[in-house]
Order: sequence, then structure tokens, then C-alpha cells
Amino acid sequence: MGRYFGLKEVGAWLVALSMILFFIAMVGFRTRDPDSSLHVAISVRLAQEPMARWIAPEWWSDHWSAAGLYREHPAGVFWPPALLARLGYPPRQAAYAVNTLYLACTIILIQRLAALFVGGLEARTLSWLLQLIPIAFTYRLRANHEQIVLLCFLAALYGTERSRARAVWGLLTACAFVGLMYVKGILVVFPPIACAVLLLTDRKGPGMRRAWTMLIVAIAVMFAAAVLYEAAFRSMTGEGFIGPYLGRQLKTAAAPHGAAFIPRKTENLVWYAARVLWFSFPWSLVLIALGWRERKRVWTGRADPSNGTRRAGITCLVMTLLYVLVFSLSDRKADRYIFPAYFLVAACGAVMALRHSARFRRLAERFDSRQPRTTVDVFFIMIGLHLIGGWLHLPRVKIWPSD
Repeated sequence: MGRYFGLKEVGAWLVALSMILFFIAMVGFRTRDPDSSLHVAISVRLAQEPMARWIAPEWWSDHWSAAGLYREHPAGVFWPPALLARLGYPPRQAAYAVNTLYLACTIILIQRLAALFVGGLEARTLSWLLQLIPIAFTYRLRANHEQIVLLCFLAALYGTERSRARAVWGLLTACAFVGLMYVKGILVVFPPIACAVLLLTDRKGPGMRRAWTMLIVAIAVMFAAAVLYEAAFRSMTGEGFIGPYLGRQLKTAAAPHGAAFIPRKTENLVWYAARVLWFSFPWSLVLIALGWRERKRVWTGRADPSNGTRRAGITCLVMTLLYVLVFSLSDRKADRYIFPAYFLVAACGAVMALRHSARFRRLAERFDSRQPRTTVDVFFIMIGLHLIGGWLHLPRVKIWPSD
């Protein structure tokens, strides 16, 4: 579970989060991201509505021309900010505060999940190193879905792997599935696939029957939660949610056919592959260079007798390819759609760098001697710089175009 899990780590996180949430409110932080502005506007209005109305928000925003019931996604992303606003936090900053909590939980979970497959130093290093990849800067303080999508994705994997020893961990997997479905709808299909791939990488290991049983239970709970959401939405509005939602999503993502089909899909594939290379930089390049050189040793397990690296590597590779290929078939292009893939690739590349570069490993050991302060300090400094930049209205530098 990690060398630093305990009161020292909990205390460091509580101090950092308390200060950040205070500063977010004090400076009245807002972002220029249009999606975040929309989500803030809806959650602010939702906080003023009866809680029974929270299942079916409307667009309620001057930022978009749409009107009527909000069916872009299920309404789960609005509930925590609306609740926090009800508790007295500044309503227009509540969504950013909640996103910060998601980010902190994600960082903690990265270390816990990685520790199940790689060494302690490597797992602890990932907890601060992944905060410094390009995509982390782009989405560090927003009010949209991406951070909780990554959190639920990792939580599902963690719950599934731990359920091999104790079935109760399957409840975490079920909660992750339900949470992601209530936030991002149809994209909930990816975590169950990832969990299945993870289990298939160790088919003869201990506790597999228990883990598969709990995964099936978690999927069943997810479908039951979808039925409950539909019933609640219909009870409030007299209309269904799932039918119009899926119709809109599938229609928007539908790929046109014709002579230009292959060139368009190839262009999309290159577009997403380039995103993975850049937003996971420099660890994506490390993974390509070292992964190809060590492919036989890693694939056969000779590089890691415990089999953890092989299992994690296969799962990361399969899910990254799946994300890229699925969204390449659609003509909807946005780097946020494959958000978890950037962290999967970066984690694999960083672990390989730690195992093949003695100089980099010594540097990591130096930072590791300060844990848990290293991870928490990076978290605090990065968000602090983001807040200062927003407060001073500093211009943004975009090295790569982002949606």
C-alpha cells in the first residue's frame, strides 16, 4: 500500500487541499474554457433548485445557444459542485474545488494502483511525475469531466485487482462504474473492458474466480443504476433520457461513408496518435524506444519475475490502442476523449526509464527521500502557479492546439 500511507500523508494532503480550496475561493478563480464555464453555470443554477430537480437540469447558460433539458451527458458532474455550493462554498468556484479534490484522489490512487504491479519507488515516483506531463497542465483546473473520468477508470482497475484477495473491493469497482456512467454516460464501456483485460493477463493466478464474479456483479449494478436513472428522469420530466441521449451521441459520432472514408479515418488515427505522443511526452518516446528494445523480455515476463509489469503493460497498451482506434472511427476529434490513455502511456514510459537509467533512478530516489512531501508539494505548487496566472490574467502559452 505504500511506505508513506498514514497520518503523515493524510495530514500533508489535508493542509494542501485546505489552502488550495481557500485560494480558489479567495481569488474568485474562473477559467476561459467554454465547457467549464457551461458546467459552472448549470451547477450554480442547480444549487438553487430542489434536489429532486437535480436529475434533469436544463442548459441555463448564456454561453451556449442550446435550450431545454440538458441531455449532452447524464447530470452527475453537476451534483457535487451544487452540493458544495449548498454547504456555503462560493457557487461559481465550487466546480473547480471539486475538480481539485478529484485530482488529489487521482494522484493518491495512481500510487496505490501502481504499487500493485511495480516497485514502491516506481509507484511513488509516478504519483508526482505524472503531474508534470503536458496534458496535466492543460486540464489541471477545469470544471469538466476529464478528471473524474480518469479517477473512476483507475478506481475500477484498483477495485478489480484487489477483489482477487477480498470480494468487498468489488464494491469499489461497482461505484466507479456507476459514477462514470452518471458523469460521462456511454464512455463507461471502457473501464469494464480494461478490468477484463487486466484479469485475462493472469488467468491462472489466485483469486481469479472471485475477481471475475465481482466484475460481473459490478457490471450488473451499473445496468441497474442506468435503469434507476432513466426512471428518475422520466418521473421528473415525463420524458426518457437514455433514448434521446444515445441517439444524439451515436448520430454525432457516426462516421460518413464514401470515397473519403479511408483517408478520413487514417487522418483521425494520425491525429489521435500524435496527441498521445505529445500529451504523454517525454515518456511516450521513452516507451517507444525502450519498449521495442525490451519487447521480448517484457512480453514473456523475463523482465519482471513477479509478472506485475507485464500485466500492467499489456493492459495499458491494449486500452490505449482501443481508445485511439475507437475514436479514430468517429469524426468527432477532441484530445479529451482519450484522456486516460495519456496517463497509461506516460506511466509505462516512466517505469521503463526508472529501470533502464541509473541516473534517473538516483534522481527519483533523491525526491523519494522527501515523500510524501514531494508528491504533495508538486500538487500544491502546480495548482498555485495556475491560480496565480489566472489571478494576474497572464497570457496562455499553447505549445500544441487543444480543444
